[in-house]
Amino acid sequence: MARGMILQTMLQRLYAGLVNGPSMNARPHRSRQRCDFMEFIAFRSAEPVHTLRTLLEKGKADIAAKVPRPPEDDKETDDALSAAASKSKSPERLAYLAQARLLKKLRDISADATDYINDHGESCLALGFPLLSLPAGAEEVSGRSARVLAPLLLMPLDVQVRTASRPGVTLAAAANGADLVVPNPALIAWLERVTGRTVSEIFTDDEGADPWREVQELLAQISALTGMETPTVFTADSLLQPVPLTEELPKNAAVLPCAVLGLFPLSNQSLLRDTRWMQE
Repeated sequence: MARGMILQTMLQRLYAGLVNGPSMNARPHRSRQRCDFMEFIAFRSAEPVHTLRTLLEKGKADIAAKVPRPPEDDKETDDALSAAASKSKSPERLAYLAQARLLKKLRDISADATDYINDHGESCLALGFPLLSLPAGAEEVSGRSARVLAPLLLMPLDVQVRTASRPGVTLAAAANGADLVVPNPALIAWLERVTGRTVSEIFTDDEGADPWREVQELLAQISALTGMETPTVFTADSLLQPVPLTEELPKNAAVLPCAVLGLFPLSNQSLLRDTRWMQE
């Protein structure tokens, strides 16, 4: 009996770590390590939805940063431009600075991802999409209810940022075949605990040739688990939207057509699996 209580306590703590971790809280606002994919509009290059489609279907997307530096500001630093733009409200300056800030943020995310690899021996940089939004109160965790905003799928990525002669960013799939996109393991484990039901095996795309089918099958299961009246559809033709602010998120369970690029470390997954096995 004491052993069962110990295992139950361990599970409670592991699940609390899941729901409070980045894989279950994908808000990109004011985050150093996450970026709303819709921010890529600042490059004035390909639409984010087209970039997502290219990534899934070809495994690589090159996005050029097409906003030129204002000619009269060639000798100014970006910090000086930022101060000047805040006063002049020049559209050209504001557009260039939005692009420069995005390039810097992506460079910082890429650097943090490299540090994580050096520290842990594995990558955690991924594009998460679409997002499952569940209101607070779905479950009490550590004495409080928590809102969930989690990507259903994770696509491991390599990111290269260019800021010199040909500014832009190159996104490349860091895995292929069945691992091109993977269900968010933290979300799946949490949903199975909350609902008492398991997520059955979905279509496994061993060749990575039909990722959209995998998306649809997972969406159908998630819609059923969370009690959505109408199964959500997210296809290659679905338009992406910016991630809503917390106060603007739906009051009911919903799948949002949003994508977030950033660090999604999957800590304690093996420990959670082993603890559940010992309890059973």
